Amino acid sequence: MLDSQRKAMRASVSGEDLRLILRAVEAYGHNKDYRELIDRLQHQASALGVKTKRVTAH
Repeated sequence: MLDSQRKAMRASVSGEDLRLILRAVEAYGHNKDYRELIDRLQHQASALGVKTKRVTAH
């Protein structure tokens, strides 16, 4: 698959959707797998200018 095809197939969510997703998964921030996901989502949110609450490890 070409890189351009991969990009075209990438899921797209709005900034508000991303903010809601982060709020939903923040309760799992103590779990290493979720921390990695949360970090990636927060990076994307930041790039979109979405204000989010930073989740810290427990």
